[in-house]
Amino acid sequence: MEKSEDLSTNDWKQAQSAVFKEYEDFIKRVQENGVDYAIQHARRLINYQKLVTEWQHKTNILMDDLSNNPVALSVFKDIEKGNESHVLSRAYEIMKKWPEFNPEPLTIWLEIIEDSDDE
Repeated sequence: MEKSEDLSTNDWKQAQSAVFKEYEDFIKRVQENGVDYAIQHARRLINYQKLVTEWQHKTNILMDDLSNNPVALSVFKDIEKGNESHVLSRAYEIMKKWPEFNPEPLTIWLEIIEDSDDE
């Protein structure tokens, strides 16, 4: 893929749509697999929600915020290969390795409450 400054507004809109589709597909999988699956993947769900929030900005802000983020930019390689995004799952795998990443049930519950308070 070309350098981030060579990407057009349309490229970013396409990337944004692909990321939203990746998220929607995950939500659909959660709904199809039921409560146990949702509980098992609660941390992934929370992280996906936080990541998708970044992608919900207007295109010009999105371009400014993510143009220097190699993980975010990797979505363009995904699109070249098959017109879909795997950036959320890649970012989640990176985040899982962070020392402060704590998938304890209480932490997940507290984050869910915090997220619902923000809405």
